[in-house]
Amino acid sequence: MPIDLSTPQLIAVNVLAWLIVHLGVAWVGTRLPVALFNPRRWLYRPSAWEGSGRFYERAFRIKSWKHWLPDGAALFAQGFRKANLREATPEYLERFAWETCRGEGIHWWS
Repeated sequence: MPIDLSTPQLIAVNVLAWLIVHLGVAWVGTRLPVALFNPRRWLYRPSAWEGSGRFYERAFRIKSWKHWLPDGAALFAQGFRKANLREATPEYLERFAWETCRGEGIHWWS
């Protein structure tokens, strides 16, 4: 038997469903071994057409809105915050690169 929902109810159900799906994928992603997110793999390597990120800035104007997005790592105990570099040690920078790839992978899965 189908459920008859008003437009506002349907929007609310869809927003909640997408929130649950995205948070679920992120939760699973933070529990996977970081070794799955190798920055040297093809998916995470920069491509020439990206122009060191300039493509995304021109096409999507990322710098104008990115500061409004929360760092999802704060939602999970195993999360690794990537909003700012906290150290300049080789070990930290290597971990930062791998965790950035984890975030990218989670976005692709979502």
